[in-house]
Amino acid sequence: MKGVCKRKVSVIIPTYNSADFLSEAIDSALAQTYDAIEVIVVNDGSTDNTDEVVSVYKDRVRYIKQQNSGPAAARNKGIFMAQGEFVAFLDSDDIWVSTKLEKQLSCIKENSDSVMVYSKFVDFDMTTGRELTISPKKVFSGSLFDKLLVQNHILLSTVVVNTSILQEIGGFDNTLITAEDTNLYLRIAKNHTISGVGEVLVKRRKHANNISDKTDIPIGTLDNLDKIVSLYPETHPSIYPPMKQAYLVRGESLIDQYFFMSEYEKCHGVCTKIIGRNILNVRIVFYFVLTFLPFFLINSLKFLRHLTIKVDRSIMK
Repeated sequence: MKGVCKRKVSVIIPTYNSADFLSEAIDSALAQTYDAIEVIVVNDGSTDNTDEVVSVYKDRVRYIKQQNSGPAAARNKGIFMAQGEFVAFLDSDDIWVSTKLEKQLSCIKENSDSVMVYSKFVDFDMTTGRELTISPKKVFSGSLFDKLLVQNHILLSTVVVNTSILQEIGGFDNTLITAEDTNLYLRIAKNHTISGVGEVLVKRRKHANNISDKTDIPIGTLDNLDKIVSLYPETHPSIYPPMKQAYLVRGESLIDQYFFMSEYEKCHGVCTKIIGRNILNVRIVFYFVLTFLPFFLINSLKFLRHLTIKVDRSIMK
């Protein structure tokens, strides 16, 4: 598509102490078959040799530095500096397939109502390079607000979005420590159409510092739902069933993970937050009551349950 379509895309790469991976991310952006791009690297207060890595690219990359303010603020800085009609996000530890932008811009051209497009991605092991799981299993297009409330199936590094829409909604919410990507998608999906490309166009590097894999996302997922309800009162869980379902699904997931990790205070905190919104079921009430018990007693009950399951399985054999 070189020289055919000149709708410029601004590629925003936020980075914080990711010098070991950054060059691969930049190279994958510069190697796109769609050449109407600008690459913007936003250094979010790194203390490693990021400056040295970026200096190699000279005038091929716009380089911006700021005090450490978090990935949302770094992306917003990039959005403010963007000159393209579209913005594409690329995390500094991810890699694009060379045809990514070409295929996604074609998708936008074919679906003129869509203001954002995403794709499938594949995880790969950073040590061996072996490809792991492909996600999502199925891509969806259209009005995705209700679906995204319950589960975010979109990886930010796969996203291309109309710059004017980002400016209209105010970019990312800097106050969210996590789930800022889901929050952005929901604010876009509330009034706009999103399209998906059913091909793997991004490779996500799996390593110990993947934020999306951490359980302690200061209940970021629930804080996000609170913010959406505040922005759109018509989605309050008392009158909007999909939002109620979202609180239940995301809340139960956090409760299970915290309980399994013996983080009983955090488990209790999530139960309290959900119940405080008049959203409850037997399971949430059970964990809420259970986490009032002394921790040693909860651990004893967990051990007895594990032992019972083990005995039952041996009898069945």
